[in-house]
Amino acid sequence: IESMLHSIKEFRQKPDCPNQEDQFLEMMEPHILSLTKRISAKYIDREQIISYLKGLDNKGCWGKLDDECISMLVTSEIVYRSLISREDAEELDYSASMIPLTKVIEYLLNNVYNKIKYNIIFEGSGMNIDSYSVKHFKDNKTNGPKECIEMGPAIRMLSDGFLKNDDGRLFYGSYFLWPKKFRFAEWGGNDFIDWSRLNEFKGITLNGSGFDTDSPIHCFTIGTDEEYNRKIFIGALEYIKNCYRNKVAHKDGIERERMDKCREDMLIAQKLIWMLVHIMK
Repeated sequence: IESMLHSIKEFRQKPDCPNQEDQFLEMMEPHILSLTKRISAKYIDREQIISYLKGLDNKGCWGKLDDECISMLVTSEIVYRSLISREDAEELDYSASMIPLTKVIEYLLNNVYNKIKYNIIFEGSGMNIDSYSVKHFKDNKTNGPKECIEMGPAIRMLSDGFLKNDDGRLFYGSYFLWPKKFRFAEWGGNDFIDWSRLNEFKGITLNGSGFDTDSPIHCFTIGTDEEYNRKIFIGALEYIKNCYRNKVAHKDGIERERMDKCREDMLIAQKLIWMLVHIMK
C-alpha cells in the first residue's frame, strides 16, 4: 500500500497528469494485481471482510462471482480500512480503494460484452452501431470487435441512447440508432441481462448522472418502471465512473475531505455490483 501511495504521489507531480488517465490506470494495474495476490490472501481479517461483503448481498449473488472478482472486492475493502487506520488518514489519497471496485464493474460488463460482441455489425446495410461508437468497439487491426472494452463504453453498451439528466429526470437525448431503435436488444443483450429483475430492488436510492461531461448528480429511487429503472442503473454506473475512474489521474485525486464520501460511494459501487450480478442471466 505504501508503494502504491508513493507511486500515486509521484504521478500527481507530473505537469501533464490530468491528461494522462490511461497512463495512470496502466501504472496502477500492477500495484492492484500485487495487492490482490498478496494481501487479499494473507490479510488477517480476510474472512471477516468476506463475511461483511456477503452481508451486503441479499440476492444470493456471492456464489456467482469468480475468484478474480472476489479478490478485487476484498482488496478494495482492505485498502480502505488500512488507509483510514493510519495517523495521516485525513491527508491520504483514496483512489486506491475505489479502483478495484471499478475494475469489478468493468470485468462483469465485459462478460456481457463478450457474449454479444460478434452481433455488432460495423459496416454495410446491416450496420447496427452508430458511427461515433465504432471507435470504442471496433478493433482497427482485425476490423472486428475489440477483445474487451473500457468502463465507459461498457456502460454505454447497456444503453439505447445518450442518457441525459434534466433536473432529476433521466431520458435519452438521442437514440444511438435512428429512429428510436433499441441497440442493446439489436445486439442480443437482452438474452443476457434481465432488466425486470431491477424491480426487486424497489426503494433503493442511487446517485446518478447522465452522459454529459458536466451532467448534474441527483438521487434516484428504483421503482416498478422497468425501462426507467434501467436508466437509473446506467446513470448510477456513470456516476461511479465519473467520480472515481475519470478523476483518479487528476492532480488532486480523491480529495481529503471526500474520505467519508468515498466510503459512501464504495457502498454504492458494491451495491451496483450485486445488482449487476443479479440481473445477469
